[in-house]
Amino acid sequence: MVLHTMLCYRCLLEFIFDHIVCVNVLDSEDDAHLALLKRPELGVTFTKIHCWNLIQYEKCVFMDADTMVTAYNELLLL
Repeated sequence: MVLHTMLCYRCLLEFIFDHIVCVNVLDSEDDAHLALLKRPELGVTFTKIHCWNLIQYEKCVFMDADTMVTAYNELLLL
């Protein structure tokens, strides 16, 4: 069921976007400090480091999942 759902989302993304890059999760494995913060989900935030491997592009814009765009920024997207 999960694999089917993931494949459906991937097909949808491939229909909308020109290029999809799947990456492996990078986990800090620092459970002790994450427990102190009460934020265990932050352990995988290193996954965004994969963005630095996108060297084939002239410009790359990373937007975290909790980003809220409030205005169009032409310089970022052109």
